[in-house]
Amino acid sequence: MKPTTDAHGQPHVELSPRLVDRDIDLRAVTYTVAGIVVLTVVAALLMLGLLAWLLGRAEAADPTPPPAVAAAPRELPPGPRLQSSPERDWDRVLAEQEQVLSSYG
Repeated sequence: MKPTTDAHGQPHVELSPRLVDRDIDLRAVTYTVAGIVVLTVVAALLMLGLLAWLLGRAEAADPTPPPAVAAAPRELPPGPRLQSSPERDWDRVLAEQEQVLSSYG
């Protein structure tokens, strides 16, 4: 470091790269990153424990059905009623709308 003066006569000190690197406290940065990692791992483990506890409560609240219900055959719901000819239905709807629009009734 050698002191110099700038254009206004003020003292000016040039810093070497070695001095600038000392401004960063690597120990503090390392401890901060390690703390964040540890906190994240602890939070994840707590969430897994909470999930296991909640799933256990849900299973206890929803008992298995009796064997008679499980042995009964299941009936399938009725099939969907699809349009057999959608083009014809659409033509009919358009004709009805045209009739309403082109008459007074």
